[in-house]
Amino acid sequence: MSSSRRKDGSVSLSEQDFEQIVSKAVEAAMTVIRKELNERLSVLESRVESLEAKIRDIEQSSSTTSDYLTTLEGRVDSVESKCPVPDESLARQVTNLHDQIRNNTLHNNENEQYIRRNNLRFKGLQAGSDNECAQAVVDFLSSHLAQKIDVHEIEAAHFVRRSTKPDSESAENNAAKSKHEPTILVRFKSRALRDEIIRRRKNLKASPFSISEDLTTLNLQTLNRFNKKDSVKKTWSWNGKLFAVLQDNTKILIRPFQTLEECTVCS
Repeated sequence: MSSSRRKDGSVSLSEQDFEQIVSKAVEAAMTVIRKELNERLSVLESRVESLEAKIRDIEQSSSTTSDYLTTLEGRVDSVESKCPVPDESLARQVTNLHDQIRNNTLHNNENEQYIRRNNLRFKGLQAGSDNECAQAVVDFLSSHLAQKIDVHEIEAAHFVRRSTKPDSESAENNAAKSKHEPTILVRFKSRALRDEIIRRRKNLKASPFSISEDLTTLNLQTLNRFNKKDSVKKTWSWNGKLFAVLQDNTKILIRPFQTLEECTVCS
């Protein structure tokens, strides 16, 4: 370290010495800041993981309740069909019970769909593990949709786990299931970002990839049911609502349990 002594006996630091002192001070300060930042990020990541686990529990509970109500309605229909012609009082009771179960199922379905409002499903993406899903989605959006986002704009991302079928499932169904492309379920922190991404999915036509809303089991079954009708040209969803276009180009809003005649015509 070069320095010079002044006439009054004090030491005069050279510019190089001063820069070294400042550099060491800045480095020490940055070390402290990095340590504090890492500690805070660790706490934040722990909270996010806990929140994600709670959300999954809520979704699972809601889905289980919805499946139970749907099953219960089916059992009521079965019992009703096997019973002899009931008296008027019993018929009213069965009808009221049927309506109550259906209303509860619809209400529960709407709540479950609302929970999924920031979710999208990406089909065809490859990632080594759940921990790599978020980065895989970021890279995909940049390369295929020209949508640049930061990985921190994704709240959670993981592969969709398929439920195990009963042992009686045929070998043909097992083979078909094994050919399913991987699906990554993504929850975005911003609803606006989620909507912008789904608007751009038209750029994926003729590609092996697809992006869809995260629909409840009941809503997905409803779309499939209407899509099989000869009078329906196409079906889709937007923000959890289900739509269809008929062969005469009439656009309708569809809901679970409705017949085609009961659907609302959109202006």
